[in-house]
Order: sequence, then C-alpha cells, then structure tokens
Amino acid sequence: MKISFLLAPLAALAILALLPAAAVAGDKLLAPVYPGAVAAGVPADPEQFPSGSRYSDEAGSPFARVFLSKDPIEKVRAFYEQKLGAIDNTFFTGKTWGGEWPFAYSKILVMADKRFDMSTGMGGEVPAGLEISALDPAELRAGEELYWPSVGPFFERLQGMTVTGGLSRSEYEGLIKKYGYLGARHYAVGKQADEGGSLMLVDEAIFKAVENKMSAPMAAAPSDVEFQAKAQRLMAEGKYDEFTKLNEQYMASMAAMQQNSTGPEGAKLLKDGLTELERNAYRTLIVIHLHPSQWDPIFKKLQ
Repeated sequence: MKISFLLAPLAALAILALLPAAAVAGDKLLAPVYPGAVAAGVPADPEQFPSGSRYSDEAGSPFARVFLSKDPIEKVRAFYEQKLGAIDNTFFTGKTWGGEWPFAYSKILVMADKRFDMSTGMGGEVPAGLEISALDPAELRAGEELYWPSVGPFFERLQGMTVTGGLSRSEYEGLIKKYGYLGARHYAVGKQADEGGSLMLVDEAIFKAVENKMSAPMAAAPSDVEFQAKAQRLMAEGKYDEFTKLNEQYMASMAAMQQNSTGPEGAKLLKDGLTELERNAYRTLIVIHLHPSQWDPIFKKLQ
C-alpha cells in the first residue's frame, strides 16, 4: 500500500477505538472536521497496531487525525474547497488497484521546516494539511470476489454453501451484486481486540462475530470422545433411557452444526453480517494534520 505524501515521513502507528467526530481536546487541526464525519482512530501504543492493517499507511499519528464520512468524495471536496480554497492537487487517479488509493485529493496548508533529529533520523520539510481519498468499486475485479477487501471472507463461506445446499448459485451471485461494493469502502477501528491483543477494524470484528455464531453449536456440543465415554458408561449401568436422551441430544447438536456451517442457517448468519457491514461502511477517508506547533518543537520555537 502506497504511503500518502502527507504522511510519508511518519512511522505507521496504532489506532485507538472509534472516537466521536470532535477533535481531541487541545487539538489544533489545520482544517475543520467534515460535518457528520466520525473519527476512525488516533495513534496509541505501537504494540497494538494490527499487523497488515489497511490503515498502516493512512492511519493517524502524533501529526494527524483521521475521519470517515458516508458522503461521496466530491461532496467532501466541495466542502473543503469552500473553506480552504481550490484543492487542485490530484493524485492516485489511475485505474490501478494494487493497494493505492485512487480518487484522492490533497492540499498542503503548512510546510514545517523540521531540522534533522539524530534520535529519529528524520528531517527536512514536512508537508502538513489535508487529504481526502476514496476507493472505486469499479476497481474490484469481477470473478475475484473471494479476495476483495472486507467482503471476501463472507463470499468465500457463501460460495462453499452453493455446493452444500446452503443457498443457490443465483442467490450467491445476487449477494455479490448487492454487497460487493462494500469491498471498496472504509471501516473504522473498533473496540474489539483480536487474539494477539490488537484492535480490529469493524469489518473484521463483524466477520469474527459471525464466525463465532456459526461455530456456537460446536462449542456447546460434547466431543466425540466425551460422548463415547458417557454413552458406554450409561449402557454398562443399564441406563437405557438416559442413553437414548444423550444420543438424541448429540445428534441434534451435530445437525445444528451442519446447518450453521454449511446450510441455510449459516447462510442467513453471513447475510446478516453483510447487512451489518453495510451499516458500518464509509465512502470517504479524511486525514487532517495537526498544526506543526503541536508536534514539532523546532517549528514551535520559530513561531
């Protein structure tokens, strides 16, 4: 993923949980927050940063704040042009997926003449300002839905269910048509952590929750070894009614597992997950730098 020119000098840092759209108290942003936008997250302990996160280049840092809007990028651009003047620096407008952000606009508002720092190895002019970016659903290549961001894991499970009877091929293709565009949307960082303790993006957390629901009958069911041991004990003790009840419960749990993993019940859980994903999708990502006087001691001294 290509690093934006506004954030190029910065190391990729962690993001905290979803915050209100209002800037953090004391922040001096170089541009106003877009009306209705929500905060995607701000940096925290680098140890929390999700490995391979889609925010690894665009995320906030001590230098910037990141926001998300459901409005189209041209509407967001128009708002900032009204506030800041023409935003004519257009880049990444090519039709390449490859991890780059197409349809992005930026405006440099301040150049901080940051002197070389031996401790960080950073120096030179640091541009600070505003960046707006969005992804184009047309960049999602047909036939590669299993690899599309955000929705790929859902479609992978649903495709398997077209073989096991969970849903028809036509239903599957209808879901791609209806929800595929969500692979070209932005998602905030949520409050839920993965197994390694890193905060997950909301789309990842939604899929994880669906997986947990699909596997719930398996988690509640006794293992084969436990079932066999208890069944043999009941038979040896002549408790045939209890054995029959145990066997019925075991068969019911196996049927529920089958339904949740490959059948219509599992397909419904995945479709509900896509609906939840749609509610949490954002069209436009907005990066606003803090004024350099807040993060560059040298710049502050020059004021």
